Amino acid sequence: MKLYVSEHCPDCPPAIVLLEAKGIEVELINITSSLLNPNHADSDSYYIRSQRAYTYTVNIPPGEISVLSDDYMGTGHQAILINWKHETLMTKERLVAEFDVVIDKYAPDDLPLDSYGFAKTLTDKMIQRKPTSPIIKETVDLNGDGITGRDIATSHTKYVKNTEHDLKIEKFVKGKLDDGFSKFAYTTPGGSIDYKLVITNTTGENIYKMGFLDVLPTVGDLEVIKNSPRNSAFTPVLSGPITLPSEWASKTEVFYSTESNPKRSDVSYDKVKYSKNAEKHTDPADAVSPLWLKEADVTDWTKIRSFKIELKEGDIWVKGQNLELTFKMTAPESRDADYVIDDTAARTPAENYSRVLYGKNAAWNSFAMTANGILPTEPERVGVVVLNAGRSVKAEYYIVNTDTKLKDDKQVIDPKTAVDTPYGDVPPAEIVKDGKTYRLVKSDDGTPDLKKGSDPQNGLVERREKVIKYQY
Repeated sequence: MKLYVSEHCPDCPPAIVLLEAKGIEVELINITSSLLNPNHADSDSYYIRSQRAYTYTVNIPPGEISVLSDDYMGTGHQAILINWKHETLMTKERLVAEFDVVIDKYAPDDLPLDSYGFAKTLTDKMIQRKPTSPIIKETVDLNGDGITGRDIATSHTKYVKNTEHDLKIEKFVKGKLDDGFSKFAYTTPGGSIDYKLVITNTTGENIYKMGFLDVLPTVGDLEVIKNSPRNSAFTPVLSGPITLPSEWASKTEVFYSTESNPKRSDVSYDKVKYSKNAEKHTDPADAVSPLWLKEADVTDWTKIRSFKIELKEGDIWVKGQNLELTFKMTAPESRDADYVIDDTAARTPAENYSRVLYGKNAAWNSFAMTANGILPTEPERVGVVVLNAGRSVKAEYYIVNTDTKLKDDKQVIDPKTAVDTPYGDVPPAEIVKDGKTYRLVKSDDGTPDLKKGSDPQNGLVERREKVIKYQY
């Protein structure tokens, strides 16, 4: 079967994939040159155009990998040759190859990787799309095939060798509506937010120098290392000091600051051993040198916006040992703010308000850490959203031992009242209907004798509707 296609046709690759999936062998004939617009011969203008956009993957067999030379052109560098035998490369198709390398113990810190790409059958001039990937003319035989003079796409990348030592660090969050810790939590207006950090010394050696900085969620905040927007939608407040296990309280010190954009350099970056020519981390614009306070000097925990942890002089962190710390924050009381999600589902929050869909409503938190000079690490950030999670409480009135109602239901409390808010109700002593008087049925202790399946007359608002069922 012959298939006439153009490399500029967005519909063609999906059709080819479909045919291949059905086991249909096709001969592809590229007709791009016949579609050139003669009115724009020097441009990329073609008669075929499509307003539709596609996302698709075309599977091309990986390239064959071989060692071209262990001393490439006398440079001491190893050259790897990757050869794809795929005859046609359509628009949106990609060529991929993977191979492992072994970094010698005595290799320099800066490791350049130069790549050169060309097609044996390409006759048209290659076009440079990115300034970092210039097109050059092949003046020497780069791959040993005896051919020169081709246009070659180039790429130059530099890697920096770092120590193999590392820290395993994770952060978790739990809101008032959650049963346990996770990466994305749910709370209520004025509700609690609990954070937990777990750090394991997996460096293989004792830690004697440590830098740790946590910037708490604040509207307009930045990530700790990248200095890019963290995009917190609201500002929760700290409820009290950081809690450390007893075995750590004696060897560490915690300091607090009211600055939401503190300088990172004096906390973490000055403790890093940067390799030669490695890019050094910098403080974000407008970062402030904070006044660090000890716990005893903090007079208002709601004003604290960041904290740091340091090892005391002479103390060490034993390899393999865990550090777990926790702290509590409180969400703002507002129920009408733009970031508050009006909760209308009675199922668990995660089933309805995912991180993907509601991340813009979240307050985000992350921290950065370095130890013994290794590059600072900032683990995945965690988020929390605020739900208007209350449910209504209503009262119903029945003729005793029947399902017959005597009057309309009554709304005992506002349907959007927050979870755990106390409620109480006082039923009428008598109800008159159709000329008959019905009196409230009471138990021996004088309280209403409620219908089977009724919620209590007094209690707390939950994430479900409560119904008080009185009998007359």
